[in-house]
Amino acid sequence: MPGTSAETVEQLAAFTVLVNEHDLLPITDRPTLYVDGLDPALAAHYGTVVAAPTQAQVALVRLKYLTGDDLAAHEFDRITDIAETTSTVVDISLERPALLSPVIGAVKALLVSSGMDDEAFLEAVFGRSDLLGT
Repeated sequence: MPGTSAETVEQLAAFTVLVNEHDLLPITDRPTLYVDGLDPALAAHYGTVVAAPTQAQVALVRLKYLTGDDLAAHEFDRITDIAETTSTVVDISLERPALLSPVIGAVKALLVSSGMDDEAFLEAVFGRSDLLGT
């Protein structure tokens, strides 16, 4: 795990959990990870990064600036396909209004944030801070 910067510590408070089925969060071990929308090299500090969701124990997906127009059918289908394959944690940036309802029923854990960096996301998912909503 990389050293946690002061900026990251401040960002940890900006994550809110909306869905946490079966208490998936926080992840306390070092699972195999499929990552989408975040730095695989950074994620490798928290688990073993694999190339496909079918190889992963957990998928971590970050979506930025999601609005109704952005959540096209192919994007929702991609998230659903990943979520049907493995336990999936999705973080959606709420820097502007977002349509969340299609994602809520598909994933095991859903977080919202406001443009936080990948390190803060990983620190939050792996229990390095208390998350709002848990």
